[in-house]
Amino acid sequence: MHEKSEQGGAPKLEATGERFIPKEMMPDVEAEHWHRYLMATNFVRGKRVLDIASGDGYGSNLLAGHAHHVTGVDISAEAVAYAARTYDQRNLRFMEGSCAAIPAADRSFDVVVSFETLEHHDLHEEMFREIRRVLVPGGLLIVSTPDRLVYSEQARYANPYHVKELAAAEFRELVGRYFRHCHMLGQIYAVGSLLSCADAGPAGGFAYYRQSELGATPQAAQPQAKYLIAFASDAQIEAAAGAASFLENASYFGEQQAEMARLNRLLVELQASVQSAREERDAYKSAMQDHIAESARLRGRLEAATQASSPPAAEDHGANLAIAQTLEDVGTMLEQRMASRDRTIREQHEQLRQLQLMQQQLQQELLRADTQLDFLKELLQANLGMETL
Repeated sequence: MHEKSEQGGAPKLEATGERFIPKEMMPDVEAEHWHRYLMATNFVRGKRVLDIASGDGYGSNLLAGHAHHVTGVDISAEAVAYAARTYDQRNLRFMEGSCAAIPAADRSFDVVVSFETLEHHDLHEEMFREIRRVLVPGGLLIVSTPDRLVYSEQARYANPYHVKELAAAEFRELVGRYFRHCHMLGQIYAVGSLLSCADAGPAGGFAYYRQSELGATPQAAQPQAKYLIAFASDAQIEAAAGAASFLENASYFGEQQAEMARLNRLLVELQASVQSAREERDAYKSAMQDHIAESARLRGRLEAATQASSPPAAEDHGANLAIAQTLEDVGTMLEQRMASRDRTIREQHEQLRQLQLMQQQLQQELLRADTQLDFLKELLQANLGMETL
């Protein structure tokens, strides 16, 4: 994979949410997008490949590391300019064009790839007719789309960039109208991205367990796939049947560990702040006790002088009263400062408690994620005989 250095030309694409931009998305979205292209690399070796809706070009660039030649086509002139500027391989080119009017000759590609494109327009029939036109006889289409029932309806979510989403049955029907054979994969995010056979029954071809604090229990079916990936061709599709794979999302663990380190730093800083507040409070308390003692001594002296037969001089009496009042005022001020420090300490104790709770929850989440990851790897190796990507 080759990337050009940043230089003059098209500006960097803005991460609006309409298209995938590497390193600009949430970990689950990034893993899902990369995984689809990583899976596709197993089916393009030595082939002429068309990547429809190639976006910023990251996927086309990845495919070009395995294919004979890759052409990325996108309707956005801005995206095409950015991709051409960013990715530099002799067997890779980018063109502006529509999926409903592909700028390519008939029968010019062995494999057509199009991930997360269908839902962004309503020209599905036109797109599939064009794909049939540019594919060689027996060529392979790898196309994905979110399952409307899972992605939108169950989640009660409306993506503003989606024009026409399909349910799984509608997607299968569309592909089946244009190709004799279709093999379907389902994709879910599970502290990484899991691709498994959607045609092998509700369990996706392997055992699925749900882990909780009470232990792991077998499930009749794995969670419904959020995305569907279809392998379609007029020729028999055999290799795709073993395309189940797991992409470990290392960035997830890195981010979680970074958050743990941040919480640890906050704990240390807060503990130091609590200790400092305690020391300051104790100093105020000691000073207040000294002032209280001195005030009591002076008041006792005044009372003794008042009871004596010879009263003290007026100026001495006034001075003693002023000193006593000052000491009383200082004592009041120290009491207020002590009360303020006590409130600060109580607040910081509560913050410490909350941080420690967050730390414990994060540790538990990391432990569950790590256990789940090991478990998924064992399942894939034991039941599918596949190596993790």
